[in-house]
Amino acid sequence: MSRKGIQRDMMFYMPAKVLEGIIGVVAISVYSRLLSPDEYGKYGLINPLILITFTLISGWVYHSAYRFSNDESFDASTLLSTLAAMLLGSQFVAGILLVLERYYFKYDISPLLLIVFYLSYSTYQVLSGLLVSKRYVRSAVFVSLGAMIIKLLAMVGLYYMGVQNHMAILFGNFISDTLLALTIATILKIRINFKHVDLKPVKSFIAFGYPLIGLSFTMMIMSLSDRFIIKLFYSEAEVGIYTANYSVASAAFTLLTVGLMRAVYPNILSSFQKGDVKDTEHLLAQSIRLYQLIAIPAAFGLWMISQGVSEFILDEAYVEGAAIIGYVAFGMFFLGLSEYASKPFELTKKTNSIFIISIAGALLNILLNFIFIPIYGYAVAALTTAASYAFHSILMVIFGSKRIKLRFDIKALISVVIASVAMTLTGFWLLDRVSGKVTLILVIFASALVYFVGIGVSGAYKQEIKLFRELIGGRRHASK
Repeated sequence: MSRKGIQRDMMFYMPAKVLEGIIGVVAISVYSRLLSPDEYGKYGLINPLILITFTLISGWVYHSAYRFSNDESFDASTLLSTLAAMLLGSQFVAGILLVLERYYFKYDISPLLLIVFYLSYSTYQVLSGLLVSKRYVRSAVFVSLGAMIIKLLAMVGLYYMGVQNHMAILFGNFISDTLLALTIATILKIRINFKHVDLKPVKSFIAFGYPLIGLSFTMMIMSLSDRFIIKLFYSEAEVGIYTANYSVASAAFTLLTVGLMRAVYPNILSSFQKGDVKDTEHLLAQSIRLYQLIAIPAAFGLWMISQGVSEFILDEAYVEGAAIIGYVAFGMFFLGLSEYASKPFELTKKTNSIFIISIAGALLNILLNFIFIPIYGYAVAALTTAASYAFHSILMVIFGSKRIKLRFDIKALISVVIASVAMTLTGFWLLDRVSGKVTLILVIFASALVYFVGIGVSGAYKQEIKLFRELIGGRRHASK
C-alpha cells in the first residue's frame, strides 16, 4: 500500500471532517446561546455517563467489530450475528450499571430514558465502526456529517417546541443515533440470525477488544473526569463553562484525528496482515509525518486565538473560560499522537500494554485534578489534562516502538514546530494591533499563510506537496 493511497483516502476524509468540525462548533455556539451554563453543565455530566459506560461495557465489542470484520477466517453472517449477541449482552449489563449510576449521582433524568439513550448510542457506534472498517468511505463520511446536522436540527426543534433544557440535546442525540444506525444497517445489508451465533471466537474478541478499552477509557477519564471533580468543588454552572470551552477545541481536534486515522488505519492494517512489517513501519512513519504537519499548527493556532474564538462562538456567559481552549488543544495533540503510538500494540494483539499505560495516564490525571482544581480553579483542569495526555503519549511511543518501530522524521518535526512558532508570533503581533470578529478571520488567514510559506521554504515536505498536487491534478482531469 503506497503513501499515495493513504493521502487519497485522507483527501476525501479531511474536507468532510473539517466541515464536521465547523458544524460541531456551530452546534456548541447554538447550545451555549439557548442554554444557561447551569443547564449546559447538566448535559456535560449526563452525556459523559453514557460515553464512559459505553467505553467500559460495550467498547470491546466496537473494537472487535472494527478489527475482525474483514478477517477472512470468519464467516460474515456468523461474525455479524455473534457481534450482535455480544452487543445485546453488553447493553443489558450497561443498563443495570446506568440505573445504579443514575441514583448514585442523583441525575435529573429517568432511568428508562438513560437506558434508551444508551441503546441508541452504543448501537450506532458499533455499526459506524463496521462501516469504516469495511471501507465504505463515502457512506461513512455522509453518515458522520448527517449525525452532526441531525443532532443540531433536532435539538433546536425540540427547544422551540418547549424542551428548553439539557434534555433537548440528549433527545437530539437519540434521534440522530437511531436514524443513522438504521441507515448503516441498510447500507451494509445487515441480516442477523442468532442461530448462527458462534461463541468460540468470543474469548479472543474479549482478549483483543477489552484491553483496548484502556486507551478509550483514558480519553474519557482525561477529558470527562474533570467535570465530575469540578462539580465536587464548584457548581454545575462552572461545569457548563468548562464543558463549552473544552468542547470547542475537542470538536475540532477529535474530528481532525479521526479523519486522519480513518484514512490511515485500514491501509496500515492491510499491510500488516500481508506480513510486510517494513511497509507497515513505513506507512506508520508517513502517517505520523502527515499528522504532525496538520496537528501541531492546529494546536498552536487554537492557543493563539483562544480568547477570540470563545468570544466569537460562545455566549458571553461562557467566555471567562476562554483559556481552556488553548490548553486543551495541546492536550488533544498528544492524545492524537497516542493513537498512532498504540498501533504497534493493536497490530501485534498485545493490547494489555495499552491498558496498563492508559491506566497510568488516567490515575495521573485524577491525582493532578484533585490537587490543583481546589487551589487554582476549574480552568486548571485543562492544563492537568494536557500534562496527562503528554505523559500517556510518551509512554506509548517508548513501549510501542519495541513492538513495531515508530520512526519520527526529526527534520520534518523541527520544520513544523519552527513554522508553527512563526505563525503564532505573527498572530499575536497582529492581534495586539487589530480587534473585531472580521479581523480575527484575517489574522487566521495571515498566520496560516506564514505557516505554509515556512513549510514550503523548509523543504521537509516536498514529497507530500508533490503528491498533493498530483492528486488534485488527477481530480481536476477526471472532472473535465
